Amino acid sequence: MSSQSYKARTLGIVGAGIAGLTLAIRLRQFGWPVCVFDARDERTLLTEGLFLTVAPPGMNGLRLLGLKEAVARAGMVTSSIELFDETGHALAHIDQSDHCEVFGSDSVTLPRGLLLRPFLERARQAGAER
Repeated sequence: MSSQSYKARTLGIVGAGIAGLTLAIRLRQFGWPVCVFDARDERTLLTEGLFLTVAPPGMNGLRLLGLKEAVARAGMVTSSIELFDETGHALAHIDQSDHCEVFGSDSVTLPRGLLLRPFLERARQAGAER
């Protein structure tokens, strides 16, 4: 069967999280029709979860999806991290202020929903169904 006849079929992706939407966007970039399935509604997808930090390799990878700038705007540059034990005693201070210079991108911290929003928008723009 040729790749053209395969592309006549719609691929189903289960899960509208970061991985599922990344797959949907990339497959659409290569011309594959996709439909993303998730038990959660969009409001839940955009409001659940806590903060996470996208390290420089992740930010650089977002360039492939055309999402680096949108994610950077939605979050805050993380120039350092401090770690504490359960009593509040400082365990470590990790300086990340040189990440952009060394790795080509800053680390960016943002709520999971704010990270997911540009993924959803880009998947829609690319023609992914939901």
